[in-house]
Amino acid sequence: FSKTSTREIAKAAGMNLASIAYYFGDKAGLYRAVYNDPMGCGPAGLDAFVHPDLNLRAALFEFLKGFTEPLKQGDLAQQMLQLHFREMLEPMGLWQEHIDQFIAPMHQGLVTVLQRHLKLATDDDDLHRLVFSISGLGIQLFISADIMRTVRPALANSPAAIEIGRASCRE
Repeated sequence: FSKTSTREIAKAAGMNLASIAYYFGDKAGLYRAVYNDPMGCGPAGLDAFVHPDLNLRAALFEFLKGFTEPLKQGDLAQQMLQLHFREMLEPMGLWQEHIDQFIAPMHQGLVTVLQRHLKLATDDDDLHRLVFSISGLGIQLFISADIMRTVRPALANSPAAIEIGRASCRE
């Protein structure tokens, strides 16, 4: 971030420098826009799996779909993973915002779903551990995408392959 100018970014994108200022304000605004939601993820995904009419299998399927759907965008998903890692290593404040605005609500949503389906009176540390474990399955898909494409390409080399994997989980 600090080693690149908006002029260089505009040139690489084949855009007018003024369009960055117009649409994003400045380089930090552009970074925030790229970081936050280029793959259509976010709080809207919460509604897909917290609906009380969904059975547990369907709710978990919808929750994990939030992790698999971006993988269909191939290199973009890997670039976003790298950007998120960079933000963790060289914080500009967006990682904590991402946790507060996206990750924490999704976590709490899954806590609520599991608490309802498991008929638990309260959420305790064990329930939160379970939610972190389930979330870890989705996170692992991002982290190991390159490994899957190398070891077993047919599992993740196209949107259709990812859809086949999701469909088998639904059954």
